[in-house]
Amino acid sequence: MTSQTSAAPRARRTQADRSAATRDALIAAARRLFAAQGFAEVPADAIVAEAGVTRGALYHQFADKTALFDAVLDAVEADIARRLADDVAAAAAVSSAAACSHRRSASVSPAAASSAAARSSSRLCGRAPPPWAQCDPSTSPARVTALT
Repeated sequence: MTSQTSAAPRARRTQADRSAATRDALIAAARRLFAAQGFAEVPADAIVAEAGVTRGALYHQFADKTALFDAVLDAVEADIARRLADDVAAAAAVSSAAACSHRRSASVSPAAASSAAARSSSRLCGRAPPPWAQCDPSTSPARVTALT
């Protein structure tokens, strides 16, 4: 007698998903090894062992180790670009918070308002606003200007 279970069948991963996972594993492993030992000191066998894939999988995804290095470099550049974009967004949020604080404290002297805005914005993100941004009380309260 056979027993049947009511568990739903798992969705199979597509070939594209498996290929992308292999490529990502190779890039991540190569990135760690290249950073620790340098490109010339890392054999392809060490990369595939670290990634948990076969040597054939490496050469299916990349023409050679140099092509893998190019992919690692692209990943590093994308990571740097993402971090920079996050920092720019955080700086914009700090500047926006400083402008909001400045509007709320309009009855206070411009110097005190600017100081209060700086203290308020530093509490928002845990650090002081960037040195190139400051409120300009002589114009509209929300304006943030770059120092020259």
